[in-house]
Amino acid sequence: MNVEIWVNSSQVQVLSDTINGVINEATRNSSSVGHFGTGDKNFTLLDRVYCLAQCTPDIDNFGCNTCLKNALVVMNSCCRGSIYSKIFLPSCQLRYDLTQFYNVTLQVVPITPHSDTPFSETGDEIYF
Repeated sequence: MNVEIWVNSSQVQVLSDTINGVINEATRNSSSVGHFGTGDKNFTLLDRVYCLAQCTPDIDNFGCNTCLKNALVVMNSCCRGSIYSKIFLPSCQLRYDLTQFYNVTLQVVPITPHSDTPFSETGDEIYF
């Protein structure tokens, strides 16, 4: 189910800036558990937007950046105006939500590559 909200140009810019920031953070922060970045910003007077970008540890910074940029293309084509989006590709995931879905004080749990499964879609959760 795609839940739509009306957004203005400044909210679109906040979301874009935050997502691009976590992509940049994830591609710079490589470790044994993979690449990981989170961020949040004020979205409206009452809401914050929370973003996460993560890649599997088996790819390098360039591969992570490429995967996350591909996820962003999918996100922009399917989920514009949604209050949340989750894009899962074989080597990365890109998410945003108006509800905090991560805890920054916990250790990063590595994601593993998805098997070669066909495309499936559940609401705004997209798997390739």
